[in-house]
Amino acid sequence: AKLEPSWDNVYANVLAYWDAIAPCMDNWLRLDDEAQVRAYAPLIKKLTDPGYFERFRYMPVSRDLTRGQRALLYNFLNGTA
Repeated sequence: AKLEPSWDNVYANVLAYWDAIAPCMDNWLRLDDEAQVRAYAPLIKKLTDPGYFERFRYMPVSRDLTRGQRALLYNFLNGTA
């Protein structure tokens, strides 16, 4: 969460792992594409919301998103430092 919310930090510390374990997602969302991730920001925030944890479509499927990773991701998606 203390990292700068840059694309490089978000991809390396949050999205790269998801991209590797769920490559089937790239038929609707390419996690290695910054423009697509930004375009799908509202949906990504919904699917990673802690309240959504028990639902089938929760991201990531491994259920291992930490608070710090979520904060970094949301700071990036919200465009905040």
